[in-house]
Amino acid sequence: MPHDNEAMETVHQAFTQVVVTLSKRRILQLAQAIEPSAASGLTWYYDTPIDEFDGRTADDLIRKGDYHRVARFLLDISNGLRG
Repeated sequence: MPHDNEAMETVHQAFTQVVVTLSKRRILQLAQAIEPSAASGLTWYYDTPIDEFDGRTADDLIRKGDYHRVARFLLDISNGLRG
């Protein structure tokens, strides 16, 4: 049974990495639609603290599993509901 637990943990880690990668890709698409350049979208994603999220970056939030909060934030900006 110990091997089964190790295998399950490996599968879980791989699945988590896929989810983070897909979430990151979608958030970057949303950010780059708002930002003036792809480079500024990347800078925003990795380096810009978001006041509304206690100064955490989009990358911090995605790694924590808060994809929906970041996506909603960006969609609100895109739709003119936030400044």
